[in-house]
Amino acid sequence: MTEPFHLLFVCTANICRSLYAEGRARQLLPSDSPITVSSAGTHGFTGHPLDADMAACLLAHGPQAPLRSRRLDSGILSEADLVLTAESAHRDFIVEEWPAAYRRVFTFSQFAATISALPASLNGTGLVNEAYRRRVRASRSGDVPDPYRRGRSAAAASSALIDRYLAEILPHLA
Repeated sequence: MTEPFHLLFVCTANICRSLYAEGRARQLLPSDSPITVSSAGTHGFTGHPLDADMAACLLAHGPQAPLRSRRLDSGILSEADLVLTAESAHRDFIVEEWPAAYRRVFTFSQFAATISALPASLNGTGLVNEAYRRRVRASRSGDVPDPYRRGRSAAAASSALIDRYLAEILPHLA
């Protein structure tokens, strides 16, 4: 894949899960990657930093530029080639508010499960298009639990699950 590809992560407030996923993906992707990442919240705050417990999880993997939250809107969504949500409820919200985005909005678990059965030769937009055609059903059992105000162990569990999904997804996109 040589053309630019924009990956958007979404959760509720964009201060824990999606902001962590944005920071972690930036750490994992090579500096010359055509994949750009960002995040937003369905009911997000604007300008808030990453939750302290999630920030500690991210810093455990290495340095990170400051990350700030933002609220999802049609402009942010229109820039994304793929939208990965932390929960099925986030996916449902996006599809209800912006039905035209349906083809490129998946939960983390749904996209990971879908692409596991696709040819390794697919990447970028081709991968997203084929994932849309062969999409598995979204399930709440694959949702990334919200760690907000639940302490360091909840943050560690959520970040570990996001890390697992990123390890499955990012190599297929590039």
